[in-house]
Amino acid sequence: MNTLKGEKISDLAFCALDLETTGTNPVFHRIVEIGMIRFTLGGEEDRYETLVNPEMDIPEKVEAIHGISDDMVASQPVIADLLHDVETFMRGSILVVHNPDFDLSFLAGAFRSNNRPLPRMLALDTVRLARYAYPDVVNHKLDTLCGYLNIPLSHHRALSDAGGAMGIFKRVLRDFDPRASWRLSHLLKFHGELVKPRLPRRKSASLYYSSNFVMGKRVHIRYCDSEGKVTERDILPREFVRFGNTSYLVAFCYLRNNERYFSTKGILEIG
Repeated sequence: MNTLKGEKISDLAFCALDLETTGTNPVFHRIVEIGMIRFTLGGEEDRYETLVNPEMDIPEKVEAIHGISDDMVASQPVIADLLHDVETFMRGSILVVHNPDFDLSFLAGAFRSNNRPLPRMLALDTVRLARYAYPDVVNHKLDTLCGYLNIPLSHHRALSDAGGAMGIFKRVLRDFDPRASWRLSHLLKFHGELVKPRLPRRKSASLYYSSNFVMGKRVHIRYCDSEGKVTERDILPREFVRFGNTSYLVAFCYLRNNERYFSTKGILEIG
């Protein structure tokens, strides 16, 4: 990173990124669309766009936001089959993302859950840049900023939103570095340090859970999910993790036939 700080921005490669997902929590929600644009200040180099089968239902209220339905993703590749292409596309670039904590946490979670090494992902946050550059805008949502700056946007589809982030980034540089003389160090004084992915933290199980769960031993639970739906299922506990203020049990779920994250608050009954 330190070696990049002296590089001229005009010599660097960037990758605008946006994801659409089944919800807002990267612990148990999944990616349904990826959009990326690789570019320099001289122009676009390549685009990448794909729908993703999340291997779970897309809630109706989420579908109403981005318009991606279960039928649209049913025949699409799963994220495990796309991670190599994603990593290759972004390699050697600085990511440009609107609120990167969200997107990077989903991507990092996908690499981790598929037992792949986490690639280098460092991002510039266009929310941060815009708050500093355009403090008088009513809010700094992507659609608001793109409207204010006359940047084309078809909101809540991944490739279009990636294009919106790229447009905001280029506009900030045009307005504040019109001679294109900045090095990355100048931009970081304006922006702050680059954003890194946040991953769930492993934690020790509480006495209650450790006395009821044996890691690697099948157990029966009653579970209430985030929508209030209660199901009974057999699981194979693997570890406890914490994300934000919530603790989760990572376990193989025999009902869904894949690995799941269960909020410990949602586990109603064990055994």
